[in-house]
Amino acid sequence: MKSTIGIKITMCWCVFIFLSCGEKAEVRQKRQSVPVRTARVAEKDIRVRVRTSGTTARKKQMNLSFKIGGIIREIAVREGDFVTDGTRLAALDQTEIQARVDQAQVGFDKADRDLKNARKLHADSVTTHEQLLDTQSVWEDARASLKMARHNLAFASIQAPSDGFILKKLGEVNEMIAPGRPLFVFSNSAGDLVLRAGVTDRDILHLALGDSATVKLDAHPGQPIPAAISELPATSDTRTGLYEIELTVAGGRVRLLPGMTGSTEIYTRKVERMPVVPIEALTEADADRGYVYVLDGQTVYKRVLSIGTIIGDEVAVKAGILPGETVITEGAAYLQDKAEVKIVPDAKHNLGG
Repeated sequence: MKSTIGIKITMCWCVFIFLSCGEKAEVRQKRQSVPVRTARVAEKDIRVRVRTSGTTARKKQMNLSFKIGGIIREIAVREGDFVTDGTRLAALDQTEIQARVDQAQVGFDKADRDLKNARKLHADSVTTHEQLLDTQSVWEDARASLKMARHNLAFASIQAPSDGFILKKLGEVNEMIAPGRPLFVFSNSAGDLVLRAGVTDRDILHLALGDSATVKLDAHPGQPIPAAISELPATSDTRTGLYEIELTVAGGRVRLLPGMTGSTEIYTRKVERMPVVPIEALTEADADRGYVYVLDGQTVYKRVLSIGTIIGDEVAVKAGILPGETVITEGAAYLQDKAEVKIVPDAKHNLGG
């Protein structure tokens, strides 16, 4: 009886192993049935491209401020206003400033009288020449103080330095403003429109004045705008660590305004030897990262790539693959990492079948 049960158990295990092997063979056969096409990774001379983003601004853009501090008494313009050369934009309360001018004037008048008397006394040999020189020094000091006070009074208001636009207003009437603190951001109406963008220390080494570029603004999707590098910095920004470059933008029929954000692709003059893969080999892409399936024998492995640039129907790769390796160009949608594949040379084969 026991032997009979043992025989039955042995037979069950055999059937189970047979079915399991058959199932594995069926799965393997199914995996091997995924048809794909491949392409060999080539190597080409690629013109290095630099991508970054930035904001449009007028090239002749400046901050306007008072030379001295005080209370803002008047602001005569609003953001977006067009102003002509010499237009009065804002003024400080001049009560204290005028008092300083009056005080300096009184001091100068006294020093002037003292100097006249000293000259007369010196002519009559009543005072020494040294005393006369001391009186004259006091007079010169009083004259300089009066000149400074009048100068400050003249700069207690802000005038437009040329025809242009008020881009930003950074204060309000009755506010206390410190000397030199910007009250307006002003743009010369005749200045070129530029895109200011930051690039890394690695990218700045590839750039040169005059390098052509394409700008894509968020406000004008699908409308690439030609541009060129017009200014390169000598050092990086201490706050961001980036090098801020300027690209002159040729708007043409596209309406451009300061403050628009967008991206740019700069075509440098530097050429590098880089691996290239067909664009259809990319299964996923995110910014400068992409994924492909690389063939090794009859098995494919998912590989992450560092994308350099896209040129037509090819992708230049910075890192992640070597020339001569084989990638899957068609059928990758049906694959997963370590899948087994079947190479299909027939171009008419239905890969989704």
